[in-house]
Amino acid sequence: MINRKEFLKKYHNQELFYQSGLSWDVLEDIECDYDSKVGTFKKIASEYVEEIGNLTDVHSVRFRIKDVEHLIEKVIRKAVEYGDTNIVFNKETYLIEITDIIGIRALYVFKSDYLSLHNAITSRYKKNFCEKPQVKLRDGVR
Repeated sequence: MINRKEFLKKYHNQELFYQSGLSWDVLEDIECDYDSKVGTFKKIASEYVEEIGNLTDVHSVRFRIKDVEHLIEKVIRKAVEYGDTNIVFNKETYLIEITDIIGIRALYVFKSDYLSLHNAITSRYKKNFCEKPQVKLRDGVR
């Protein structure tokens, strides 16, 4: 379990925690639930990486799973941000409100390849997205 005192010191968010109105017990429930699902998230991400890696123009693909400390920190921030709404954060709702649990990055060699790759990913996986895919192009030739 995350140590409350160390966590709040590390992330400099003791004031945010109090503003969030969340109890530490709720955050511990979220942590336990999340820890029980991380293996499933990794399996899902690995399957996507394998499929995306086989698309034309893909140079490499990687994924990351949000670590539990960053998840808890984000839950606290979002609880404050959504304070004027009816959104409640607990172990039943956090996966609905936190939409970047799995992140996948596909790289390509040439800038000209991005559009076909972007179109292939969005057409194949659009209904699975929680957030709009981002294209980040580096300055330079090609």
